Amino acid sequence: MGLEESILYPTLWLYILGAVNASREDTHIRANVLEIFLKTRRQHTILAIVGELISLVVGLWLLYWAWDFTSYAWRVWKESPTLYIPTFYSDVALMIGIILMMIYTVVHLSRHVRKLSVGSQK
Repeated sequence: MGLEESILYPTLWLYILGAVNASREDTHIRANVLEIFLKTRRQHTILAIVGELISLVVGLWLLYWAWDFTSYAWRVWKESPTLYIPTFYSDVALMIGIILMMIYTVVHLSRHVRKLSVGSQK
C-alpha cells in the first residue's frame, strides 16, 4: 500500500526541522560540566564562543558531506519502490537542515562575541 513510504517524508522533515528549531532557540542538549568551574560571566561567554566555534567547524564538515550526498541523490534520482516518490525530497532535508543550523550557529556566535566585546569595554 505504501503507507510507510509516504510517512517517511514528513517524518524526516519534521525531525530535521525540530533540530533546526532547537538550534534557533539554542536549546540543544548540552553537557555543561565546565560551567561548574567557571566563576565570571566573561569565562562563561568565552566557553560559549569556544562551543559555538566547535559546532561551526563540525557543522561545516557535515555540510560538506551533506552536499556530496545531495549532489549524488540529484544525479541518481532514486524513487521509492511502491509509490515511485523521488527520494531526493527526503535526502535534501539533511542539507537544508544543516545549512539552517549553521546560520543560527553563526548568529549565536556573533551574539556571544558582541557580548564579550561589550563586556570588555566596561
